[in-house]
Amino acid sequence: MTVMNNQTPDAAVPESRKRSGAGHKLSLLTYADLAEAAARMQAGATKTKAGWENLRALLNQLQGENSGALDPTQGEAWSIKGLRLCGFQGTTSELSMTIDPSPGISIYHGPNGSGKSTIADGIRTAMSGKTGWWTEVAAPTGRSKFDPLWEKINRARDSSKSWAEVTLVRTGEELTLKCVLTDGGEVSDAYGEWKTSSAEVRRVDMGSTWRHALEGHPPVFSYAEVERRVQQSNDLQRYIANLLALGGAFTHLEALVSELSEAASTSKKKIDVALRDGKVRVAEVDRLFRLKEPAVDIEDVSWPEITDSIEGWLISHKLVDGGLPTVEVTSADVERLRLSLSSVDAAFQKLEGVPELTSPRISQHLDALYKDAVEVAPGSACPVCNSAVDNWVQTLHENVERHAELAPVHEEMRDALSELRDASAVVSHVAEVLELIHSSSGAHRTASASAAAVAERLRTAMSYHGSRPALEVRDAFLALRNSTNTAGWGEASGVAVEASEVTRKWLRERRGALENFLHVWRTEQETAKESALWQETKKCSTTLADKLRKERTERFKERADKRVRQLLEDVGIYLNGIHLTTTRADVSVSNSSGQELQLSMLSAGQRNAFLLAPLLSTAESGPFSFLILDDPVHAFDEIRVDRLASVLVDLSSERRVIVFTHDERLKQHLLARAVNGQAWRVSRDVEKGEIDIESTDEMWRVLLDDARNIVTWAPRSSPTAYLTEGQVVRGLCRQAVDHALHSCVVRYSLARGQDVARNLESIDLLDNTLKRVAFAEGLINATHAGKNPIDEFNGICGPYLRGWNKAVHGSDDAKADLNLEIDKAREGCALITGWVFS
Repeated sequence: MTVMNNQTPDAAVPESRKRSGAGHKLSLLTYADLAEAAARMQAGATKTKAGWENLRALLNQLQGENSGALDPTQGEAWSIKGLRLCGFQGTTSELSMTIDPSPGISIYHGPNGSGKSTIADGIRTAMSGKTGWWTEVAAPTGRSKFDPLWEKINRARDSSKSWAEVTLVRTGEELTLKCVLTDGGEVSDAYGEWKTSSAEVRRVDMGSTWRHALEGHPPVFSYAEVERRVQQSNDLQRYIANLLALGGAFTHLEALVSELSEAASTSKKKIDVALRDGKVRVAEVDRLFRLKEPAVDIEDVSWPEITDSIEGWLISHKLVDGGLPTVEVTSADVERLRLSLSSVDAAFQKLEGVPELTSPRISQHLDALYKDAVEVAPGSACPVCNSAVDNWVQTLHENVERHAELAPVHEEMRDALSELRDASAVVSHVAEVLELIHSSSGAHRTASASAAAVAERLRTAMSYHGSRPALEVRDAFLALRNSTNTAGWGEASGVAVEASEVTRKWLRERRGALENFLHVWRTEQETAKESALWQETKKCSTTLADKLRKERTERFKERADKRVRQLLEDVGIYLNGIHLTTTRADVSVSNSSGQELQLSMLSAGQRNAFLLAPLLSTAESGPFSFLILDDPVHAFDEIRVDRLASVLVDLSSERRVIVFTHDERLKQHLLARAVNGQAWRVSRDVEKGEIDIESTDEMWRVLLDDARNIVTWAPRSSPTAYLTEGQVVRGLCRQAVDHALHSCVVRYSLARGQDVARNLESIDLLDNTLKRVAFAEGLINATHAGKNPIDEFNGICGPYLRGWNKAVHGSDDAKADLNLEIDKAREGCALITGWVFS
């Protein structure tokens, strides 16, 4: 089909949450974006304007078809509100958790096996409607002897039901995504329910556009999953190509153009095959007739072009309906002509032998005039000449009588001419038959063509004069009689009589040989005739795709390089370039000296950072205002943890960043940096299969809470106890101070732009709390012109520091007011961790 030009608005979105356009970020491409890009490409094209015009028409059609579609990927970005799991992976019973959708950081920490990945995978499964990775990756099967070892079992053991549900929100709207799993852990049903701002609930298709949104802007990152999937160059190509966020519109356009082009090409090939077969069959028919009837030969078939009208072609080759309209000359036709010519000749001779009268056409009027004259005034003046003629009525009467006597002669003339007009058609037929066959001589063709021209002249004259013996009719008759009375025409008509029946049979055989060709042509021509146009359109589509991929790859490279630098610049690793083909990805990486590095040269932690950087580079562009990271610091050293925390805090200024980790360092760095951060402890009862989530605070608060509980609930001390109550409480106070000092140094280093890792390393090398307090005091005094929080801290906790430090090493001072010491520790820790360094 040729696409005809037909002439998707986003919902109104608050400026603070509106996603930037495709020109600024790697947002999903819409049909409008593609149409705009195609228009720019067409403006510079010279040889493929028809292809570009057809491509743009197709885009306009697609844009119109999708203008009213309910598309959750358009409009304001979605935030995550909550999750419900049941019988999924590590949780047998139902788990329900509420998530703060506002910008900030949520940290879920717990040991291995506590259920963190279960929660992250549950969110991903509910959003995608499938248990695997975002994109389709064919897993090897057991039959191939490569049965995957580490694929997760998604249905919890002994669970009666298994499902995952995520709730997303945006201004006035709510989107609930749910999937139900089978006994084998595969998704049996997945759907989305969209509660619009008008409180209307609609079930939406979470298909093409949603799937591409998840592939282009994955809201859940699991290093273990990505690292397991990205093992070869084609895996990396798929990973990066998805992050280019070309989107469902782009993919659908490519597939549709390819489909239409392939359909047109297939139809054209079918016609070509049928045409070749038809030529062979017709050639065989012609060969047999030329062997049997050497005296008769007809013109070879001139085959149609793909754009020709097949019906017109059949008519021009006398092949319509098995050759029925083909002219035929018989002996009876020739004899009829001879007889009609004789009849007309005899009629003209009769007319020539009678007195000349007025025209027969007025004879009836004369008769009427005579009757009136007899009745009214037989003696009056002649009404024609207006003169006094005594016998004009008598003369009129005589003429009327003569006309009555001659009327049969004129009638005979009219009948003879009418018959001749019909019979003269054979003259033209003789010429047509002789023109059709090759074997007729030139003399025969000349004689028949001359006679046919005269016959046409006769018919033209009679069309004007009718069947009256007018002079032009008489002259044409005489010319036709003379032309057909020649020996040449007689021979020509004889040849035509003999050849016409053979020709008719021949054409019937030709038509029969063409039935399959005609069926294929009529079925496929409408599509096939646009094969060249769709081939050109496909080239334009490929050019557009290459252009967009190149542009987006370059923009992606710039953004990814920025994130790589943020994570790996301290070790001198830079991303120089990315080259994508349809099957592989070539990534150029160098060190600080400009030397090229192979990806296999990266350490485990560097590889993790390198895989994480592309995802972080596109997180700001998609339809999701949240990012979930599961175990993002695998094999990270201290500085890598700090650098990642910096990036995540930066991202959290406009979205909710949710981190699942067992790493206390990452938790500490994030809480120290984040303006809006919350921490949650994740634990799992292995026997019951229950996951528990509880809010936690900074570690120093947890330690002091434990100290308070010991004072409140501890039994009377035993002389055989390893540590006394005072030693335990004071040891906890000392640990709390160490954690608070740690947090204070991180916050101060960040505020002053100092090397966080170096300062933390320096304080960790000191072997007691007093030295650490002194180090923090000196560090802050060295560059900070304002008040030093450590001075105030010493005023609060100074009297107790030595005792707290000694308690850790087994010394036990006299028991004093432990509650007071806990209060002082809490006051001092709160002071230095809440201090604002400006």
